[in-house]
Order: sequence, then C-alpha cells, then structure tokens
Amino acid sequence: MLVSCLANAQCPNGTYLDIIINPDQYPEETSWAILDDNLDTIVTGGPYNDIVDYSPQVTQLCIPNGDYEFVISDGYGDGIQGSLWGGQDGSYYLVRCNDTIVEIDSASFGFLLTMDLQ
Repeated sequence: MLVSCLANAQCPNGTYLDIIINPDQYPEETSWAILDDNLDTIVTGGPYNDIVDYSPQVTQLCIPNGDYEFVISDGYGDGIQGSLWGGQDGSYYLVRCNDTIVEIDSASFGFLLTMDLQ
C-alpha cells in the first residue's frame, strides 16, 4: 500500500510518486499505467512519439493512498531491450519520497510486465 511519507498540503491524503522512464531507441513502443485495486486506470504515460531516442521521461504525480499496480508495456514485444537491435537497453524507476520502490529487473519483459506497488 502506498502511503504518504510527508504531510503536505499540496498532496493531502496522498503520496507523491515519480515515474521515470528511460526508453530504448524505440520510445514509441513504450507505454505504462498505474491501476488501482479495482484495476481501474488512474494514470497512463506513453507511447513516447516525437521524442529523442533514450530521452528520459519523468512524470510526477500525487495519487491517493492505497493499493496500486504499475504496468509497463512494449508494442513490439521485446520490452525495452534495445541492445537486441544494436542500441542501449532502457530502464524505469518509480520513486516515492526519494526512495526507489520499483526498478528494472530486466529490460526483456516481452509485451507486458505488472508489479504491485508497496
């Protein structure tokens, strides 16, 4: 369950969450979503069209305290494993209160990867 780490008037009853996506050389294939415990979509990001390859994409959110899932997807099915095609692998991180709560385990996640947010 995500709970607030600091009392903050700008994010009452919630927590700040930074979603950092470092795409591979095919950023238009990468998308993500945050789902609540009813599997309703809270927020989405991507696909990243018209950006420079490998350009970090940072989304800062204030989301209500609760249980969530982070879903990252790749339209081609090779995850963000750009090294398969002569490039660099991408990465992703979710940061709450300066603490990384989700980080890449493998760039090769296929079409879809889902993780619980603690």
